[in-house]
This record gives sequence, C-alpha cells and structure tokens, in this order.
Amino acid sequence: MCGIVGYTGGQQAAPILLDGLSKLEYRGYDSSGIAIRNGEKDPEIVKAKGRLRVLEEKTNGGTAIYGTCGLGHTRWATHGEPSEINAHPHASDHMDVVAVHNGIIENYQELKDKLLRKGYTFYSETDTEVAVKLIDYYYKKYQVGPIDSLAKSMVRIRGSYALAVMFKDYPGEIYAARKDSPMVIGVTDGETFLASDVPAILKYTRQIHYIENLEMARLTEGDYTVFPTKKLPIFISASEIIIFKQFFNPLARLFYQMMIRSRGIDSDHNRPILYNRRKLKVTLLRIRTDIHRNLPRMTERADAGIQSGVIGCCQHKILLV
Repeated sequence: MCGIVGYTGGQQAAPILLDGLSKLEYRGYDSSGIAIRNGEKDPEIVKAKGRLRVLEEKTNGGTAIYGTCGLGHTRWATHGEPSEINAHPHASDHMDVVAVHNGIIENYQELKDKLLRKGYTFYSETDTEVAVKLIDYYYKKYQVGPIDSLAKSMVRIRGSYALAVMFKDYPGEIYAARKDSPMVIGVTDGETFLASDVPAILKYTRQIHYIENLEMARLTEGDYTVFPTKKLPIFISASEIIIFKQFFNPLARLFYQMMIRSRGIDSDHNRPILYNRRKLKVTLLRIRTDIHRNLPRMTERADAGIQSGVIGCCQHKILLV
C-alpha cells in the first residue's frame, strides 16, 4: 500500500512531510518522493528508490528544500518497476499540475491512448501520470478551476484512488479527491495537513476530518472546504454506458437518441443540464462490453466532448433521466 502526506502552512513543509511518511512505513513501499512549493515558484520534486532514509539523505532531512506547501508519497509499485522515474509525485508539462496517488486506475491505458491523441507525452510507466495529465487536460480545455477539473477526471477514471494535487495557478493550496481509498484532513492554527492515515499527522493535530467516499476537498493554511461529488454534474462517455447485455442494441439506440435529441446539453457552453431527480425514466445496469465496437459514432461524439446529464452515480448503477 502507498502513503500520502500533504501540508500547507507557515512552517517548512519538507521536514513535516518526511516525518509523516515515516509514520506510514508500516504500509510497505519501494520508493518515495516529495514535491515542495515556495510561494509562486514551480514545485521542486525529489524522488528516491528504496528506503525513506535515502530520500532523507538526498534532502538533508528536508532542510535542503524550501517551501511551505507540499506533497509526499511512498509508493508500492503496481504499474512500472520500482524506480525514481516511476516514483511519485508526478507532474504535467510545465509543472502546471503535480499530484500523488494511492490506488489502481483500471482504465489507465484507455485514458493514456486518449491523451496521446491529444498530444500528451509520458515519461513513466505509471497510471498516476495518466491521472495527472487527465486533470491537466480538463483544466486547460474547459478553463475551469481545480475542483471542476477534478470532478470531470473522477468520472472518467475507473478504479480506486486517493488523489492529492497541487496546481501551479493556486500556490499554497492542495486539492484532494478520493474513491475507495482513505484520506484524512487535519487542521490546527494556520496549518492544514492531509494524509492517507491518521498516524502521519497525529503528532501535529487532533482535529481530524475524514474525507468521505467520492468527496473532494480544498486545503488552505488553517482551513479546508469539502465538496460532495453528488452535488456536482456527473459526466458520462460512450465507454461508460451501462446496459443489459441481452438488450444491448435497442437500449443503446434508445439512449443515443435521448442524448442527441434531449435538451440535456447546453449547446452554448457545452455543459450538462441536470434533470429532475423525480422523473426517472431509465436505469441501465453496468456490464463490461465493448461499446466502441458497437457504437463508433457515439464514441466519436463522446470523445469530442458531448456529455449527457446524469443525476447520480454509484459503483453499480448510473441513473439517467
């Protein structure tokens, strides 16, 4: 299992991150890394293969890196061998988005292929780098803030994850999102902590908030805000349509017509219009099937950014009205 620690406040972040990561060594790991921001400067990322003490030696116990906001991570390799290149944190081009991640992204290859077509390049073998650049893609394409770009990415990603993200345009702030992987926030006077488990931050604060499943959070110095995903629009692509296998063709055609002909798309702003929850018309159950083969036109439209209004989403069902 991997470990995450984040900090924003008035103290130097690196020593705090290293101390927090040392409390998570019991979870097992094969590499580690930290990313530190000093004001509006680009993050400084340092990684090391092996035990945490290697990273401590490279950073002189954290005192060699200046900055009061940062992320730390210990990695247990799942995608790609243990190495400094594959270690977290990972960054997008120009350091616009930097993130660490716990969990496994099941559809990372599908997302990676999409991003490759959009002109992105990849330096590691990890699913985490795919998540970072997917967030960067939505952040830049729609010119939206961190929370909106995280929300769009969460719907595209299948699997479990706990994400901690820093955006270049938002110095001193950390953004978090989770699905099925734990994440906690700690607060004290003028300082805010983030961790994948309580022991990492218990030394600094006893005010702990557990981020609920499918929630996002914004951390600033001494404060935080939680954003429940259920209050945000949920987007769906062709590859995420859920249907009964034996009724695949008729239901797929029905849904296609609903998506194109309904007033679920605000054509001026390319945004979904949420429907009335009480007027439920269709419930499609999830199965694994190759929708791209059966509905290529729909796939093209979804990849072009056409989205449908969805009122709710959970692990087993997506409700469409």
